[in-house]
Amino acid sequence: MPPYVVLNMKSKSHVAWGGYLGKQFDPLVGSNVDRLFRLPSGFSMDRVRQRRTLSQQMDALRSDLDAGGQMSALDRFGQQTFDIVAGGRAQSAFDLSKEPVTIVDRYDTHDWCRQAFLARRLVAAGGSFVTIDLSNHSASGTWDTHGDNILPYGGIWNGLRPLLPVFWNGLDTLSVF
Repeated sequence: MPPYVVLNMKSKSHVAWGGYLGKQFDPLVGSNVDRLFRLPSGFSMDRVRQRRTLSQQMDALRSDLDAGGQMSALDRFGQQTFDIVAGGRAQSAFDLSKEPVTIVDRYDTHDWCRQAFLARRLVAAGGSFVTIDLSNHSASGTWDTHGDNILPYGGIWNGLRPLLPVFWNGLDTLSVF
């Protein structure tokens, strides 16, 4: 499982990245993640494993040239990618259809609530941290609602009124499970 996943990302500026710690601490962007689980046509898992072995051998040859830590970041990304593609844990966690309908229905159909549901599954499967970008709401566009009637934010009343019920439903449902 990737240790850090970001869901519903509207802008890279809304998410914490590895920065000075290095790219190995950047999150996996969980949007359209189903494409990660599909192998290209003509590829089998045996071929993927062979390529992974070859890649590791090539990386070992070049690792002594790496002064900035980029190779270690690539090694970690490569291992995480391989684990996601070859292992079933992440695939299962991202597959919301595996939950009983009664639980799915509690989360409502709103995208935020579904993202909270997915975040719960990812943590239950072994993920350490999930960020959900909640600034992606059609009613106001952001949680930054200071000021009155400033478009597109809508001020505190017009901005938070459509956001809070959806947020509360997702949060309340999370607290039950």
